[in-house]
Amino acid sequence: MDGDKLVRANVTYPPDCIATAIGLAILGYNKQTFEGFYQKKLPLRIILSAELITAENVADYYNPDEVN
Repeated sequence: MDGDKLVRANVTYPPDCIATAIGLAILGYNKQTFEGFYQKKLPLRIILSAELITAENVADYYNPDEVN
């Protein structure tokens, strides 16, 4: 937001990102499959939704009370 020359953009990460990873790790450890998943094994990669924050939309994400 201050125009940092090194960091020109950032990406949000969903709060449940770690919960998803832990849940899948437990399934894999127990040799279980992902319920409802069409493959018979756990996926090697899961893409979670994230938003790109740029100079144009940074005000939408700025929270002055947030702890850094």
